[in-house]
Amino acid sequence: MKATKKSIPPKLAEHLLTWFLKDELAEEVLGDLDEKFYSTATKGSLWRAKLNYWYQVLHYFRPFAIRIFRSNHSTNIIMLQHYFKIFIRNLGKNKAFSLINISGLAIGLTVVITIALWVKDEYSYDSHFDNYDRIAQVMYRQTYEDGVKVGLSTARPLEFVLKNDYNDLFKQVVMTAWNREHILSHEDNNVIKHGTYMQEGAEELLSLKMISGSGKGLAEPGNILLSASAADAIFGHKEPTGQTIQLDAAHEMFVAGVYEDMPSNTSEKFAQLDFIAPWSLYVASSEWIQSVEQVWDQSFQTYVLLNDNVSIAQANAAVEGALKNRDQHLTDTKAELFLYPMEDWHLRNHWEEGVLDGGNIDFVHLFETIGVFILLLACINFMNLSTARSEQRSKEIGLRKSIGSGRFQIVFQFYIESFLIVFAAFIISLFAVYHLLPYFNSWTHKNIHLPLGSPAFWFIGVSFIIITSIMAGSYPALYLSSFNAINALQGKVRQGAAALITRKALVITQFAVAIVLIVCTVVVHLQVNFTKDRPTGYDKAGLVQIRQNSDAFKFKYKKLRTEFINSGAVVEMSASHSPLTDVYSRSSGINWPGKPADFKDQFLIVRSSAEYGATVQWKILEGRDFEPENIADEEAVIINEAAAAYMGLEDPVGQYIGNKRKSPIIGVVKDMVMESPYEQVKPTLYVIDGPYNFYNLRLNPNQSIHKNLSVLEQTFKKNLPNVPFNFQFIDDQYAQKFESEERLGQLSGLFTILAIFISCIGLFGLSGYLAEQRTKELGIRKILGASALSLWRLLSREFAWLTLIACFISAPLAYYFITDWLSAYQYSISMPWWLFGVTWVGILMIALLTVSHQAVKAALINPVDSLRGD
Repeated sequence: MKATKKSIPPKLAEHLLTWFLKDELAEEVLGDLDEKFYSTATKGSLWRAKLNYWYQVLHYFRPFAIRIFRSNHSTNIIMLQHYFKIFIRNLGKNKAFSLINISGLAIGLTVVITIALWVKDEYSYDSHFDNYDRIAQVMYRQTYEDGVKVGLSTARPLEFVLKNDYNDLFKQVVMTAWNREHILSHEDNNVIKHGTYMQEGAEELLSLKMISGSGKGLAEPGNILLSASAADAIFGHKEPTGQTIQLDAAHEMFVAGVYEDMPSNTSEKFAQLDFIAPWSLYVASSEWIQSVEQVWDQSFQTYVLLNDNVSIAQANAAVEGALKNRDQHLTDTKAELFLYPMEDWHLRNHWEEGVLDGGNIDFVHLFETIGVFILLLACINFMNLSTARSEQRSKEIGLRKSIGSGRFQIVFQFYIESFLIVFAAFIISLFAVYHLLPYFNSWTHKNIHLPLGSPAFWFIGVSFIIITSIMAGSYPALYLSSFNAINALQGKVRQGAAALITRKALVITQFAVAIVLIVCTVVVHLQVNFTKDRPTGYDKAGLVQIRQNSDAFKFKYKKLRTEFINSGAVVEMSASHSPLTDVYSRSSGINWPGKPADFKDQFLIVRSSAEYGATVQWKILEGRDFEPENIADEEAVIINEAAAAYMGLEDPVGQYIGNKRKSPIIGVVKDMVMESPYEQVKPTLYVIDGPYNFYNLRLNPNQSIHKNLSVLEQTFKKNLPNVPFNFQFIDDQYAQKFESEERLGQLSGLFTILAIFISCIGLFGLSGYLAEQRTKELGIRKILGASALSLWRLLSREFAWLTLIACFISAPLAYYFITDWLSAYQYSISMPWWLFGVTWVGILMIALLTVSHQAVKAALINPVDSLRGD
């Protein structure tokens, strides 16, 4: 009987044999069994041949022939140990590469983790309040001739409207005064603290964490609530609850409770809330406040806590028309009521035409982008250096493939190596962040810490490592594992066009990102310096301001002014309602000659004593200044340039303007920058009127500041013994207006330097490996007469071209970011086109200097040494 096509050994028996038989016996045993099977099938029956095959298979199921089985778990551990050993050997073999790769990633991750912690802190503002998503500030939206304005100030009657007509929306309606400095006194201890007057319900609105006493103490006008830090400053280690203190040297207050300090991530509205006094005391102590109970004079603030089943959107829709027909001015300006939710207070605080249009959230998005860019740069370094080293590892890959390693195993090995490098960089970055955070916190006025005890942090950290490992290791793993084993062992592996193009694209991307960061950082500095150099319209140098934060100041102005000037420390002094760096009052409904019908006007009002202009040394353009001896000037008004243009008065001096009373314009002064220096100066009226909240003093320029202040303090203490001598320099206050932009510039500058450094160390390593690959070529060129300079040009030319391409690619990106950022400022620089050329030249020089070390080193190698072995 001849064997047919179906006369084949039983597959199941064959699979069983190959499963348990040792690998070294398999080929010989399978050959013998196949030969025996076909012989039996040919001479005898197929059934007998198969039965005999099964018998022989089972016969080999003996100890000498059975393979040693290891569990997959053990195999995997051995494999991972093997990969780890290879990783360690490669680190030792390529120390420079390892240092560049790990340090580049570590620097990048340090920056990214720091930015991530900062961003997290920014997003966490006010979230510690229990009712964070149901708290809002009540605001007005009004339409004037120059656009739609929003206002934080509300009128007293609004309280009753909200509580009576909209009680189904709000759990609490809390009216407050403005948070400012006050004097708290106990025995001989007088301290200046920030606080405000608030209505009952403030304790629930703010979720006060009471340490002692009760938050319900605001029900009584003689009670006060203190923060823990304020209580410590006043009483030290004594128990504060139940003690009495003096508020502004006018009210004896009973300490009804002590609450925990507001966390550092509290928005400005309640960040400095050292005490809360009852609203009823505020009303009772001021006849003016009592008189405006039914007057829609916008002078206070109102906060609400929504009911559980009411959303911000629902409440906004309901209260939008709450101001309708309440007041003629509100009607004329189409006033609308709306709620400004707490979740937007910190990040979204810039208004444009009555709607939110960015704010601090723009800075957050900017640094999020910078973090992504820097991580991208670090990953590009890793990918570039790994692919550039492919020829050095080609024989290793070929050998592994020749002994049976599959592509998956090689890919997995490279991913493991990528993971270990990223893990090492991550550990180093954690160590760096931990030690750098105190300095970062001091710089940014934050209280950020590494949440090492948070499971969420480690989950994000591990996820971060895995994602970065995959992101950074994918191209090297997939590219290097694709090598042909024979070509790799013969050293014939060369990077193809795709690999070269990819590497060049990554270098271009690196430097394009770095150029964008450089240009944007310089523009921030130019904008800040441009605004700082803006003429302010008065002389800030030598101006000192003292806030009247106590009733002890009442009726003391004339006496203090006389004694301060007579002391020789002060050459002039005035009093004002607003500080020199802000304006508290606004007014509408001002009439002037030629005013168009239905013109919806709004002016800033600066109330001051007659010596104001002489003190600040403003510049009179037309007319004259106020004269202290001239009683008629108390009815007069001085306007700024912006007001003259706003009213269209070509010859304003002598014209009469006003609302209920007509005031003659006696002078026009140069615009004074009192609010944001980034905005145009608003139309402003200067009048002799109170109440006064600030003393403005011009120090004697012929004496030292130290001597002037020392004399001032002595005179101050003689007249106000129970009031702390607290003052501020106007130029320091003005400088605070630039803090956020300056901090933005400093941080972006730091991150830009780090981005350039990361790019350069990557370029340094890459140029070194490429120069090493061309060692023999350079040796031949030197033998043929090439000079060291020509070899330097040869090696540097490619990187110079890549850098130039990056320059041209970065230009439109930088232009877009710059114009978008500058558009937020009314007073801003024009596009600095020269900056692009300077940056391009600078970045090209940096790139050439980085490459030159490796290029010169390769060019100076003795050609005999470079060609030895061929």
